Amino acid sequence: MASVKTLSEQEVSALLASLSAADSPPRVGVPDSVDVVPFSFAGDDMSLMGDLHALNAIDDRLGRAMRNVFQSFLRFQPRISAFPPEAKTLDEYLESLPPFVSLNTLKLEQLKGTALLTYRPDFISLLVNRYFGGTGPASTTRQNEFTPTEERVARMITERIAAQLKLAWRDTMTLDVNVIGTETNPAFIAFCEGSDMILVNSFAVQVPTLDPFVIDLCYTLQSLKPIAPLLRSKLSSTMADEDLTWRERLYDAVLNIELTVRPRIAEPSITLSQLLDLEAGMVVNIPSVEGVTLYIEQQRYAAGTLGEVGSNAAVKITEIFEE
Repeated sequence: MASVKTLSEQEVSALLASLSAADSPPRVGVPDSVDVVPFSFAGDDMSLMGDLHALNAIDDRLGRAMRNVFQSFLRFQPRISAFPPEAKTLDEYLESLPPFVSLNTLKLEQLKGTALLTYRPDFISLLVNRYFGGTGPASTTRQNEFTPTEERVARMITERIAAQLKLAWRDTMTLDVNVIGTETNPAFIAFCEGSDMILVNSFAVQVPTLDPFVIDLCYTLQSLKPIAPLLRSKLSSTMADEDLTWRERLYDAVLNIELTVRPRIAEPSITLSQLLDLEAGMVVNIPSVEGVTLYIEQQRYAAGTLGEVGSNAAVKITEIFEE
């Protein structure tokens, strides 16, 4: 028979003490020596975003695409450098802008937010000047509004950059970008609250003999927070960038192909005997001409009427055939 071990007085006291402690409610809290720091999960702490490797890659790709966007206006490909994103409040950003500037709001559908694309007026004037054949910088004479031509050029480049922004994001996520509004006074921009944090992505457009022009693309921090893990990842592109330069060269080359245009005025008929009797100086009668058919490379293309422009004969086109 196994022997029974008897507990000592110390062991019995320790057992009773543990039972009495179990009957009391547990003490919830932290030691008094530990400092408690409040934390706001809805705050704008940029350190929580980490290193935005993907956003930097998106900016680099967008900068390369913008070279082709501006080439058709400047008539050469400028050098564009992308700077790292900078976090600041909207009020701080607007205070750094001149009182007259082109502010273009973009709708980012999948992010449920907006972006802001900013051009300085001297850059818009330069694009218009170079587009219409100018060779130097254009001075901005208006201080509170753009001319209709400048507004049209600003709208064109905004729509083209929006299309390239969608392509730049494709390796990270599908993003639909639409232009929703334009404003020239920073005080009236409806982008986000003035105290909200934004990420300012700046691009420097370098033009020979001139100081660099700065273009800003701003995102709201709240719209990027849900995809912070995607923006911290390092991208490996699965799609080749579209070579817009090659396409534009091909487009220009096709448009410069020379085609032969031949107007067919009349088609008289003669007999074989008359053909055999033809000699220099003989006249072949033709019927009255009511219309002229134009042929391009032996293909019937249009109809017109005979006329004159100065001392030259001409054909006025009245119909283009849909064949």
